[in-house]
Order: sequence, then structure tokens, then C-alpha cells
Amino acid sequence: MSVASNYLVTLTDIARQLARQGGVDEALLPALLGPLMQGSLANALSMGPQQALTGPIVRGDAATVARHLVVLPLELQPAYRVLGERTVALAGARLPEEARQTLLALLRD
Repeated sequence: MSVASNYLVTLTDIARQLARQGGVDEALLPALLGPLMQGSLANALSMGPQQALTGPIVRGDAATVARHLVVLPLELQPAYRVLGERTVALAGARLPEEARQTLLALLRD
């Protein structure tokens, strides 16, 4: 249960840090992240994680993932890479094999 509870809090902290790094004012973070995270969680619980998955990995958008890795603080890259690899696996058949291999190469670099 720690993964479902404590790590969700940790992911929220990481998202807040990255938003601040991107220039988002601290006061706007609850309104920005709250609906996004609540909607993602609600979709994952109601539709199942694989169907609820959105974002650059399931789209096979390696260019966006590469840009993320360039701007991510060094201390956050291991978490991004591990979660990214897991997201590639979760995407399953929704992700063409060529895109899967390109993304995994980026994430494992």
C-alpha cells in the first residue's frame, strides 16, 4: 500500500518541483496539478491503467521524452527512467515495436 499512498505523494512533490522549474507560480500548482492528477487516477481506477494511459510514451513520441531527459534535474532522471520503462511496458500493444525500442533506448541511455 505504500506505493499507492506514499509514492503518490512523492510523485506529487516531483510534479510540483518540475512545474516550478518550468516557471509555474507556487500558488497555481494546486489548480494546475489537482485536476490533472485526480483525473488520471480516476481514469486508471475506472478504465484500468493501460486504457487510461496518455502522454508521450504511449504516443511513441520519443522526441518529447528526449527533451524531458535534457531538462530534468539529474537527481530526478533515475525515477523518470524507471517509470518511463514501466510505462513502455504498460502501453503494451498500443505502442508499435519500433517506437517501443526507440523509447527504451532513450530511457536506458
